[in-house]
Amino acid sequence: MPFCLSLPNYRVSPLLRDGAPTRSQSARVIIAGESNMAANSLRVAAAQMTSINDLASNFATCSRLVKEAAAAGAKLICFPESFSFIGAKDGDSLKIAEPLEGPILQKYCSLARESGIWLSLGGFQEKGSDDEHLCNTHVVVDDAGNIRSTYRKIHLFDVDIPGGRVYKEGSFTEPGKNVVAVDSPIGRLGLTVCYDLRFPEIYQLLRFQHDAQILLVPSAFTKVTGQAHWEILLRARAIETQCYVIASAQAGQHNDKRESHGETLIIDPWGTVVGRLPDRLSTGIAIADIDFSLIDSVREKMPIAKRLRILTVVAIAFITSLPVQGSSTNCSYSVEIETTCAQSAATSDHVSVRFGDSEGNLIIVKHLNNPKPLYAAKGGVRRGGYGGFGRCAIDMFEASGQCMSRRVCYLYLKKVGSDDWRPGWVRVLHRQDGGRVVVPVSYVFYFRTFVPENVWYGFDYCHSKGGGFVPHVVSSNE
Repeated sequence: MPFCLSLPNYRVSPLLRDGAPTRSQSARVIIAGESNMAANSLRVAAAQMTSINDLASNFATCSRLVKEAAAAGAKLICFPESFSFIGAKDGDSLKIAEPLEGPILQKYCSLARESGIWLSLGGFQEKGSDDEHLCNTHVVVDDAGNIRSTYRKIHLFDVDIPGGRVYKEGSFTEPGKNVVAVDSPIGRLGLTVCYDLRFPEIYQLLRFQHDAQILLVPSAFTKVTGQAHWEILLRARAIETQCYVIASAQAGQHNDKRESHGETLIIDPWGTVVGRLPDRLSTGIAIADIDFSLIDSVREKMPIAKRLRILTVVAIAFITSLPVQGSSTNCSYSVEIETTCAQSAATSDHVSVRFGDSEGNLIIVKHLNNPKPLYAAKGGVRRGGYGGFGRCAIDMFEASGQCMSRRVCYLYLKKVGSDDWRPGWVRVLHRQDGGRVVVPVSYVFYFRTFVPENVWYGFDYCHSKGGGFVPHVVSSNE
């Protein structure tokens, strides 16, 4: 069997698409306005399936759906997260994890080549750096069977679902570090996976820094979270980025412990659902045409990219008007820290913070104390000692030191103690006019993971081109 090559990205001009309204084996999908869009559109398919712990069975399902999509004139078919395998018990996914050049993915590369269609394979169990970890990898394969791009899931699903089970994806999955977009015959694709959907920052980067036209969101949303949030989050991402969103979904009962929401959707840049299976749980494909003229029209009539740049310039102008490094006057800041609602999220350990800007201005606050509680949810419990960080709470601390001459773009936390503290987000605000005016001057730094003990742990957006989304450890003098 020939080797599945990995090739560099390239930009392909839109091609004319053909074909008439079509139906999958499970659902009929009618496409409106087809004759008007034909000259400036391409057809895509989004697959819905119920993967199980049988590689061969899942491949057979994918093969059938690929053939239906190709027959319908689709140039790309998108599969959901964990398309090739969903284990029946913990540890199963680690056992079958393989490198990208392994035989499992090779079969899908061959399928793409034989069918003459691009594949978005969202959530492949790629072997990690050791036997205890894998990567949740979104793989794009072209119609010649070559791997065009890979994205490793950044935001891992470590969640305790109310009334449901506990998910600890981070216990066996290595988080990705890079935001990824790739050119294809149906436009520039922005790659994400499932839980990324709840973090709009990555989609903003894909649109405004990586020029994405189509956002791919292969998923396996739970039944509880899917019913509550799935469609509204997808439509929000489409509207705020003015991109098409293709969200292929796992559906139904995989085993006696796991059930997925389903509801595969294709959404246009105006937020309108243009592709949907009539049965939320059926196996089949949703079909829609990507209309490039609609993308251009929405972006021209609602020029948010232009306004975003204006606001950025205004913000920078405001921040640079503050006292600069070397001034005899220090500046006063507030540091807001959210602690998540995870069972062991709270802590009374000592926590320090360091933050700064791209000009080298730096403030270090050792042992944050005397917090001003901003919010504590019902059931949130504050720990003893100096007050600590309460579960489901937001606390604000005062800090002073060198004035930031640019936006605060790196921030690290250090915890000394043995508690499993899990902060949600942290941001920095500048206190002006004796503290009566407080203005945000930083990114929002999303941790949402347990902080390791006695190391500086956080983010550096100052020197990152998209790889700074995952918190990391730095030495004390870095």
